[in-house]
Amino acid sequence: MTPRLVVRVDGSREVGFGHAVRSLALVQAWLDQGGVATVASAYLPDSVRQALLGEGVQIIGLPSVDTVTDPLLELFEQTDWAIFDSYVVPAQVRELAKERCPRIGMIDDFANSTRPVDLDLLVDQNLGVVPECYSDDRVNSLLLGTRYALLRRFFRSTVSPRRRTSDGRLQILFLTGGSRHPIVVNAFRGAAGNLRRQGHHVIAVGGDFSAPQFDFDDLPRVMIETDLAVTAAGSTCWELVWAGTPVIAVPIADNQKPIAKHLAEMGVAESLDPGARGFRNQLSCTITGLIGAPECRQAMTNAGRHLVDGLGAERVVASMLQAA
Repeated sequence: MTPRLVVRVDGSREVGFGHAVRSLALVQAWLDQGGVATVASAYLPDSVRQALLGEGVQIIGLPSVDTVTDPLLELFEQTDWAIFDSYVVPAQVRELAKERCPRIGMIDDFANSTRPVDLDLLVDQNLGVVPECYSDDRVNSLLLGTRYALLRRFFRSTVSPRRRTSDGRLQILFLTGGSRHPIVVNAFRGAAGNLRRQGHHVIAVGGDFSAPQFDFDDLPRVMIETDLAVTAAGSTCWELVWAGTPVIAVPIADNQKPIAKHLAEMGVAESLDPGARGFRNQLSCTITGLIGAPECRQAMTNAGRHLVDGLGAERVVASMLQAA
């Protein structure tokens, strides 16, 4: 019998795109194991929507994040697993799913989703997360840490590159994620302009930059070819760590602060606080310092080598199927 999955996820400028991208990774891994999947969402980035449609996934639109429609309830009754990845979906919606679906799971970050929680499975892919983060929750199975980082199919089907550190003119990638943060975007724009004038090849991706020079599916390749990434400290960090790309991580939301902190403690990234005085100058100095220190960039690559292997989504799906 074909295993069925429903994913309830949202991704937008307000909540960021990371939820949608990692849910896409989970869906891809589920499909690769012979399952079928449906996604229910109030907001989806167009790039993720097109990727899901390209996988043959049915998408059920919802008028708002707290809405429960008859088609959604019917899906809960017909599926083997319902997975939630949204901080803003009310706990009552999960309860409705639990009444109808054999197994319920959630993807979370340091217990940021709505409470209370009563689940069969909880995935938190972050560095530094510990079981105590979820000690007040009822969860049958906790999958914690970067071993379960949800990366798209590309990262499972490609060998992690053996990176050679460049000097001279570099390729530098700026990523703002899906959320708006004027201070960060203005600082990134200013730094990107200066680097272009210095002769570096700069690629800037995000809702507040101009259109990217490649499509969504090509971003993993760009990461592999990038010498330094300046990025919001969200889920994209795990893709960059897999690629061995040295990272300057800038948390643009509270849930990103521990990610940036732990990456810096591991020596994988430099972490900068956008709320600090002189942030723009700190950003410029940090970029300049890393450009001029290829040995530091190589050390960052080496430090992250064993953190993310790209197989996290496979492991999560294997756990789900074993429980079914």
